[in-house]
This record gives sequence, C-alpha cells and structure tokens, in this order.
Amino acid sequence: MNTWELLSLALVAAVVGMFSGPLAALKRPIRSCNFVVFVEVVDRMNSSMAPALTVLLPAAFLSLCLSILMTLGGFSKLFFLNMAALLLFSSALLVTIVFEVPLIRRIATWPTSLTVPDGWQVVRKRWLWIHFVRVAFGFASLTLLLVASGFQAFEALRR
Repeated sequence: MNTWELLSLALVAAVVGMFSGPLAALKRPIRSCNFVVFVEVVDRMNSSMAPALTVLLPAAFLSLCLSILMTLGGFSKLFFLNMAALLLFSSALLVTIVFEVPLIRRIATWPTSLTVPDGWQVVRKRWLWIHFVRVAFGFASLTLLLVASGFQAFEALRR
C-alpha cells in the first residue's frame, strides 16, 4: 500500500467517523425533540464540525484522486475499487454541498425565541435523511477502500 492509499484510507475514515458519530448519537433523540432543541443541536454540530470538515473533505477527495493516479496501469481490481470508492465519496460530498449545507443555512436563520416556522418537523426529517444518505455513501466508500487494501495485501503475500 502506497502513502496516498494509506492517507486516503485514514482521511476517508476520519470523514466517515465525523459523519456517522453525530447521527448514531442523535438519531433517536432528534426525532422527538422540540423545535428549540433541534435548532440548538444543529447549530452546535455545525459550529463544531464545519471547520474540520472544511479541511477533511477536500483533503480526502484529493488523496483519493492521487491514489487512483498511482494505481493507473497496475492491478486493475485495485484501480476499479479505488475509482468506485472515489465515486461514492464524491456522492457523499455532493449530498453535503447540495443538500445539507443549504438546509443548515436555512435552519440557522430560524430564531429560537420567536415563532416556530411551519413545517419544521419536515425539515428535521429531511435533515436526518440527508445525514443517513451521506453516512451510507461514506461507509460504502470506506468499505471499498478497505477491500482494495485487502486485495493489495493478498497480492503482496502471493509474490
């Protein structure tokens, strides 16, 4: 396993951990919380996680691209597994940029001390669903990277 593949694996694992940790911890409580708690949780998560994800997401994406370049012309299964992992990771990145960030910006405009906006429960469900989809893409990407490194280790042992 080369340096870029190891770095990609570590960065994608860090991103998936940041995606999945809050979802695992908050999935049940967030479904039944009131409006004020929901807005506060989203605001705190965003202020805590956004700085790290702003660095980790592009770094993981770039390292995945570099690891694919390193596997060009080599072990074809490794190339295709890394390519599929990049596509899945890109899907998680797109879900974040296209759906989650605008939704969080919308939630951030809700004043918690004034009237409760109509349909906020629908937004809460959408927020949970977006997180679930993002985690699923992330885990699938990480799984493919682990399978690729397993293939690579097996090939190295066979030689």
